[in-house]
Amino acid sequence: MRVTLLSCPIDILSREEAVGRIRQMLQTKGVSHHLLALNSLKVVRALKDQAFADYVRQAELVYADSAGICWALRFLYGIRQKRIPGVELVQEALGLAHEEKKGVYLLGASPQVIEATARYVSRQYPGLHLIGYHHGYLSDTEGKEVLRQLKELSPDFLAVAMGASLQERWIERIRKEVPIPVCMGVGGSFDILSGRLPRTPAWMGRMGLEWLFRLARQPQRIRIMSGLPYFIFLVVRAKVAGPKTTEEQLARQKGATPPAPDRLEKG
Repeated sequence: MRVTLLSCPIDILSREEAVGRIRQMLQTKGVSHHLLALNSLKVVRALKDQAFADYVRQAELVYADSAGICWALRFLYGIRQKRIPGVELVQEALGLAHEEKKGVYLLGASPQVIEATARYVSRQYPGLHLIGYHHGYLSDTEGKEVLRQLKELSPDFLAVAMGASLQERWIERIRKEVPIPVCMGVGGSFDILSGRLPRTPAWMGRMGLEWLFRLARQPQRIRIMSGLPYFIFLVVRAKVAGPKTTEEQLARQKGATPPAPDRLEKG
């Protein structure tokens, strides 16, 4: 089921269902799918940035990657959605690519981090078909070279770590030229997989305090985090304005549910 949260689509599904969707997408040929992790700050960005809002709406799978999104769904519509951490979902996707012998390309982060990430996935998934990787600080020439590589190598799974908006812009640009079955924006996941940054402690994740842990580790994010109170305000305002139930919202969104993966075009 897909609903709209403050103008952004969000798919209501479990982690297992998300993994199942990725497995099916990996089998498709000639068609590309965009997986987008939605958090509170991205919702706020989408309300201010029309281009980014379009990227969100064009994504074939939009999943809840923050406690704030899960809270908002429960507060507004009574939907109990569990958070699906992006760093864990990308690991699931890499495991599927390894299992299915699919080609993987990693794009983003700094040169040092992408090198360390490539080493990590090669150790973690022995025999993984890692067909290429490149850092995310691309000049015009490097960007064209990455596109050329992707056309030549034709990966099945592309993970892009460049931060919100930039990674989505690159994914949409790539999708227009290369039909990669699964394109996934992974934000700061490479920093964690490479070991540059630690994972949020499990107890903080369960309490919805990942934002606090990240802020403590990266104080420079304080300006970005200032959008969280505004998100809460927007959700409360939406609650007052309505609709107040999932049924009412869905009645206003005829045709909002995306097609099931098994109906996607197969090669």
